[in-house]
Amino acid sequence: MKVSVLLVVTALAIDQSQGLFFRPPSSECRSDSQCPSFRNGRYPAPGKCVTQRRGILCPVFRPNDSCTYRMCAECLETFDCRGFDQYCENNRCRSRYRPPPSTTPRYG
Repeated sequence: MKVSVLLVVTALAIDQSQGLFFRPPSSECRSDSQCPSFRNGRYPAPGKCVTQRRGILCPVFRPNDSCTYRMCAECLETFDCRGFDQYCENNRCRSRYRPPPSTTPRYG
């Protein structure tokens, strides 16, 4: 339990600190029309250009830099994600964590 909490805290700290040391990626779109459309069910839906923020500490430690950038959304809802066992989070398709199958032999 302690190891998993430590891993989560470390991952969050790394994600948030990236905004301190690295500039956000350059924007890839300015409007929705520059983004590819989604295939929601039978009907296509227009693409979406969304604003992303690089870490909550970025504005504190880099007040003169822009800590936001614009990108085309990969998804709006989970059904926009086409990969196996993926879900939509912050307009990006994420894979669910699947622990590896147990290799401990079972006797019984």
